[in-house]
Amino acid sequence: MNTQKMLTEMCHDILITGDIGAICKSRGFSGKEASSRAVFENFFLSNIGVEAALASLSDNEITLLHLLKLESAVDISFFEKLYADQKSAANYSYPTFTQRYTPIFKSVYRALVRKGVLIIATAQKKADKAPKMEKWRFHFPQAFAALLPPLFRKTLLLEGEGNVKQDILRKKILGIMKPGKLLPFDNVGRYHLCLKQSELLIGEKPFTVERLLAWQQIYWYDSVLGDIKQKRPKKNVFTGDDLAASKIERNEFPPLINNALATLEPNQWISANALSCLLRFFYYGTTAPNSKTVCETGWQLGCLAKQTEKGRDYYRLPPAPQPENSKADNYLTVSRDGAIEVNIKIIPYASLAHLAAISNLQIAAGKLKATPHFIRMGNVKEEIWNHPLTTWIKENSPAYQKVMTQIATRRGKRIVHDNLLLARVKDLSLKVQIQKKYANSTSVVFLPNDFIAFPPDFFVDIQKLVTKAGYVIKLVRD
Repeated sequence: MNTQKMLTEMCHDILITGDIGAICKSRGFSGKEASSRAVFENFFLSNIGVEAALASLSDNEITLLHLLKLESAVDISFFEKLYADQKSAANYSYPTFTQRYTPIFKSVYRALVRKGVLIIATAQKKADKAPKMEKWRFHFPQAFAALLPPLFRKTLLLEGEGNVKQDILRKKILGIMKPGKLLPFDNVGRYHLCLKQSELLIGEKPFTVERLLAWQQIYWYDSVLGDIKQKRPKKNVFTGDDLAASKIERNEFPPLINNALATLEPNQWISANALSCLLRFFYYGTTAPNSKTVCETGWQLGCLAKQTEKGRDYYRLPPAPQPENSKADNYLTVSRDGAIEVNIKIIPYASLAHLAAISNLQIAAGKLKATPHFIRMGNVKEEIWNHPLTTWIKENSPAYQKVMTQIATRRGKRIVHDNLLLARVKDLSLKVQIQKKYANSTSVVFLPNDFIAFPPDFFVDIQKLVTKAGYVIKLVRD
């Protein structure tokens, strides 16, 4: 909803004289600001008295406003998580929407609207026959968000970066050395790490540090909410909608926790209990995760830092990772045949992603080996081509040097590749299936006039896809 339209409706059609007087008192407006409704409207979104009004709110109300600032406008049910009056609800066997939410509305109006920190208006799209209570919409102006008191009012000042566990990501990487054995922490389908046709994939996409860190966050979520998220949330008896269900699907708790902890000042730490109210409000209507479990699991997975003071644990976000400055000689060794042996136990993740982008990766004799991949190397972006690691590889590996020299001499020219298979797929449905499966592959190239090109290694895989789809491959040899 439009903020200005909501404000105009509130100031001219909803607030009574007593409401305006209460807001002026809370915000400290002078007689000038309250001289007329038009003038009052002009001053409402100013920062005059906002900090004082917000400071008068309870800790729970401040937490609720931190969640509300992420929304555009909400109905009265949003405030049930804080102002639900169980005694009033018990007075009715089958309460109507109005009966259920009238006590909550009164609390919101008294505690937030009349203190001048919320805008109230009516929804324009609701049917005229809908009860007035269902039409109310509430908005927390973005102009006020920057003036909110800190989300965490009880913090502890501790020096140092705390204890951060780094081994979970390395264990994930080491999993590729045992193909076919699915490790417990790798059981996340779209983030399964494996070597497929000499390409390092995480899920169905090429391995990157960003996707590795995304898996870490998803695994945190699954480790805490693996059972809880299977439980069906309670339903709103008036609308039939799952309470909070859509919000949980769109915003899993790692972003919620990360954004909350990002508000801490340097050296500020919080106990796990400080997150209880935030989690309870965010997951209202379903089972909220235990804040201690959230923090301790986050620490075990390297998502949080921890310090212990006087027998109590305190948490915050880990320090930002420092640029990797380890020399390639420490984790890469060039064998006699020009292949590169990778020390998977210590190679920086960014270096592994870099190497995977230009190489065939294979496990041989218990070691991870890399050899140049002509097509991948020719398709990489300029920053990888000019990267110091690429320069080291070229200078130390004759095999890579040979391929890089060939690519450099052919850049900008039309190239006819050897050792490639060419297929023509006229059926649109089959073509779409192939495009979806290999959308992120650099080895399957879609050409004009229904043709695709791919290395011989991909033939069996493509044949299986085509056969499963009910089609037959016709082979033509030149």
